[in-house]
Amino acid sequence: MTTTSFEEEFQEFFKKLDTPLKKFIYENYKKSSKKKYSTFLGIFLLDFGIYAFDSFPCNFSSKYTPFINCQEKNIFNMKAGITDLTNKPLTIRESEKKVAEFLIEQFNKIPLSNFQNWHK
Repeated sequence: MTTTSFEEEFQEFFKKLDTPLKKFIYENYKKSSKKKYSTFLGIFLLDFGIYAFDSFPCNFSSKYTPFINCQEKNIFNMKAGITDLTNKPLTIRESEKKVAEFLIEQFNKIPLSNFQNWHK
């Protein structure tokens, strides 16, 4: 991630640790040596079947497509492979914000027990 929009979205998300899952993720973040949410979540989510999330540059333009890449078994219950998060090219800032919003939406839907009981 190259812009601050992803980090800003997660700073806002973690302002209130008002759900067990937020507390769980935030505690894991604080225990890690990573300073950026994007770096931490990239590593953290690997254990839950999420290979990657990022913004891919569109050909010959300054626009990007946000995406997520999942293993067949993943915590978000998505299809395996790369899924674009929008079909409209965005600026890098908009694209990374879209990725953050997508992850936050998933975190808001998943109970903590799914993470605690996850088995590869």
